Amino acid sequence: MHNNYLFLKHLASELKVKLLGSELLSCFSQEKDELMLGFSTNEAEVFLKCTLKPDFSCITVQNEFARARKNTVNLWSEIYGLKVIDISIFENERALKINLENEYLLIIKLFGNRPNLLVYKNNEQIAIFNNSLLSDKSLTISDFKKNADFSFENFQNL
Repeated sequence: MHNNYLFLKHLASELKVKLLGSELLSCFSQEKDELMLGFSTNEAEVFLKCTLKPDFSCITVQNEFARARKNTVNLWSEIYGLKVIDISIFENERALKINLENEYLLIIKLFGNRPNLLVYKNNEQIAIFNNSLLSDKSLTISDFKKNADFSFENFQNL
């Protein structure tokens, strides 16, 4: 239920209110299939915990997070310090997009048993969280832009 388009559309709206203009301070992983994105707002820090397991995926918003001292790895330091300029969702898709300054884009893909986080710069993929999902390495931004035909004629044809 929490990974359907309509829920994610509302989540994107709420995240936009909470994170617009904030600065990405950290991006790290300390557990397999889990990624933390830390943002600094005017009021406090906000963390997005992206659980990207094949059997369960979700995004959790947390105001506090105690990072482990060992077994953590920093990811994609080139995006640290960039401000969030937009948060939205692709139309009729289960993929959240976080637009950052300098033409960076984070896509949190919540597709069933194939969740992932993809990083783009100038519309070209530069990083991927779960490298074992080989088909994700060839995904372009336009692959997420699908126009669904909800017309009665299309319904009859199908």
